[in-house]
Amino acid sequence: MIYKQYDYGPAAGSDGAGAMQARWDGHWSGRHDWGASDHTREALWPTIADVVGRPGALLEAGCGTGKWIYYFNRLGHRAVGIDYAPSALRVATSADPSLCVVRGDCRAMPFADDSFHYLFASGTVEHDLAGPDAALGEFLRVLKPGGWLMSSVPCLNVERRMMYGWLVARDWLKRREWLRRLARKRDPYVFYQYVFSPNAYRRVLERCGFQVVGLRPYGEQCDRTPIDFLRPLLRRRLRFYCPHMVMGIARKPVRHPEEIAPEVARKRAVRWGARRQDRTSAVHGSSSSSEMAAARVTV
Repeated sequence: MIYKQYDYGPAAGSDGAGAMQARWDGHWSGRHDWGASDHTREALWPTIADVVGRPGALLEAGCGTGKWIYYFNRLGHRAVGIDYAPSALRVATSADPSLCVVRGDCRAMPFADDSFHYLFASGTVEHDLAGPDAALGEFLRVLKPGGWLMSSVPCLNVERRMMYGWLVARDWLKRREWLRRLARKRDPYVFYQYVFSPNAYRRVLERCGFQVVGLRPYGEQCDRTPIDFLRPLLRRRLRFYCPHMVMGIARKPVRHPEEIAPEVARKRAVRWGARRQDRTSAVHGSSSSSEMAAARVTV
């Protein structure tokens, strides 16, 4: 299940890209640093700690102000970041001039095939109006065979699914021109992001060619509901009851599925042929034994 979420923001172009770039450029504008802190205190850190233990070439797609590039460099990785918001990259280079950041689009990255051991993307692929496939396809391309993907998206958790009818009705109301004027909103109500149920996100990753290792919840949504007092109990019983995000942990296949399929089919054919031969031999062996027994009885 995938929910298409809207918000007040700049008018979108045909693919929504221009509006999203303007939104994020405005979001980071005016910031001067990110106050580097201990990365282990970040909510998402437990979801990737066991993946990034071994240093390697790492790309952060949608790096923003470069905070996580700084963290990964401290852990011994050779980290590179890419983002399309100039204001965010200015903050990154101002906070730490040694950071390696590139301005570009995650759907068409200026990196060679099979370049990185790891690719980290926190809240990146859900903002493309056309869907996450283009960016995930690029992630697969630049990862080395066997490389790790750590990509998180907003989670359509149990609580949000319970409130789904209200979410749809709210979006319909906010798209009304009279309500926008009443709320004194100058920007139109436009596409903001996709919100994925865990199973839907797994299917998206697999469709794009990844081998999914696991889906891990983190953070807590800020939406208020009539049953907020039950959250502590339900969160302990239901893993995806109210996390704000879901982190997809996946790997790039060592060989492309199209290359593997013919070989798998050949091996299956060989095994099937061997089994048929064994069964045939067993039948013939049983017949010979019966004939020998009959001969002994006759004698």
